[in-house]
Amino acid sequence: MGYPPCSCSAFSLTTLKLEPPAELLAQIFPWIEGEQAALDTCQRANRFAMDIALRQFLRLLIWLRLVLMQDAAVLFMQHPSCPIFQFPPFNSSAFRDYAATSTTRIAEVEEQARLAFANLPEHMVISLRGAVANMSLDQKRERDKSKAQWNYMQEQMLHMRGIVEQLASSKSSRRKGNSGT
Repeated sequence: MGYPPCSCSAFSLTTLKLEPPAELLAQIFPWIEGEQAALDTCQRANRFAMDIALRQFLRLLIWLRLVLMQDAAVLFMQHPSCPIFQFPPFNSSAFRDYAATSTTRIAEVEEQARLAFANLPEHMVISLRGAVANMSLDQKRERDKSKAQWNYMQEQMLHMRGIVEQLASSKSSRRKGNSGT
């Protein structure tokens, strides 16, 4: 019995310990560290100058540049002629080396996963497939339930809108009636 090959999306390059080189990451949003230092300085100078949203936003940008670099590495190996790969940092030899290493490591891990699945006893494979099927059904039920709630809320909003429009028109007609007498 054959199993479908794993897709690259099944693995995170961070989980595979394939962090992009620091010099590549520093080229995406290169101003983040400076902004973090400025925020730290401001907060040390005034303890009431806490900007949690800015701090979290800068942390998000650091994570996004990691994700961008990792996804770009995978995409580069699939579509090397894509125009974005003609611009820095994606046109550098450091990026191309990282992309090649990442893709090779992903292929190795996928092969290990395929072999592990192939060596599982049949009853475990059936159990895993059953678990995946159950999760899929549970997710579908949740989506259906959410959709029903969404439809109900839309109906309620339309009903409320009708009431508000009716109230607004009755007030305006009373005002017209009062101003005419």
